[in-house]
Amino acid sequence: MTPIHQGLSERVFALLSEGTRHDPILDVEQVRAWLVERGVSECSQFLDFHSRFGGLEYWIPGTTVYLGLWERDVTGKPVAPRCWRDTQGRFHVSCGNLLISQINLSMREDGFIFEDEDLAYTSVAKCLEDHAALAWDARKNPRWHRRSIRVQSEQSLDELGRAGMEIMHEASDQDVVWWRGDGLLVRDVAMTPPEEKLRSVFVSAEDPRQIENVRALLREKIVVG
Repeated sequence: MTPIHQGLSERVFALLSEGTRHDPILDVEQVRAWLVERGVSECSQFLDFHSRFGGLEYWIPGTTVYLGLWERDVTGKPVAPRCWRDTQGRFHVSCGNLLISQINLSMREDGFIFEDEDLAYTSVAKCLEDHAALAWDARKNPRWHRRSIRVQSEQSLDELGRAGMEIMHEASDQDVVWWRGDGLLVRDVAMTPPEEKLRSVFVSAEDPRQIENVRALLREKIVVG
């Protein structure tokens, strides 16, 4: 079995250490048999997820996250995941939810993570790194100033790099880019549907003037905020 924290950052270690883990409802071989019965012949991604992350529950700003193929209902009865094929014939299995936000998580057979029907992360590791960065900012910088901005842009915001900020590569993914500067963090996320070419920009800054500096950099693209 792969150790739960292997290949993940110290931020993820802190995130999961502050959370809880429920006892697994099924062992790995039972999960394998359940998947095979439903035609999922390539189930390594699902089995690795179940063994490493099944039953995890942790907090990020605004919601609690539960990860697991199986969960229990309010009476304690085990609830099996949903399993389906997409239009390309690839299997998806439900794998948790953002409890307060009421967003359902699912994993595709190649390991990609979806929020409801929208592709969110290229792996559960990237999902955890993004969540850990959000929790780390809230925990480490409780007195910082924060603002959400919506911009019109097809690509990530390179203006931030030209202004001297650096990408936090371990927390960034295909549609999520974290930027870090002196007393400043920016999370730049592609919104859905992609054809609208909108991005959600979350700015966390020690000094409110830094937020205004970011707004000035993006002023030609700002739609809201």
